[in-house]
Amino acid sequence: MRKTSIIIVFLIIMLTGCRKEEDVVETEKLIGYQIEYQVIDRENKHIYAVGGKEYSYLQTLQGRSQNAAYECYYIVVTNQENITFEDVDRKFFGSDYSLLNDFCIVEYGLIME
Repeated sequence: MRKTSIIIVFLIIMLTGCRKEEDVVETEKLIGYQIEYQVIDRENKHIYAVGGKEYSYLQTLQGRSQNAAYECYYIVVTNQENITFEDVDRKFFGSDYSLLNDFCIVEYGLIME
């Protein structure tokens, strides 16, 4: 009898642990993200700083990632005047860290049109 009671309690605990909980997704959190950066005026020129590293350019890039349902945009601070959407997208979604020190993504978002 005691053995049966232990098995029943064990089964109840296991079945309770297997209950599926509904995931609550807050869509406003899925649209994008933003980090803070500083704008420094130096010799009539803007310098952009993130985490102690300084960048010369602030650029907005727009495009569509591979297999994406929507277009997106990046706002980046960079030292490259001619950085492309593809360069930034490769870093954001890929494992190519060769450009890691060349720019910093300060804002990302989806274009919901």
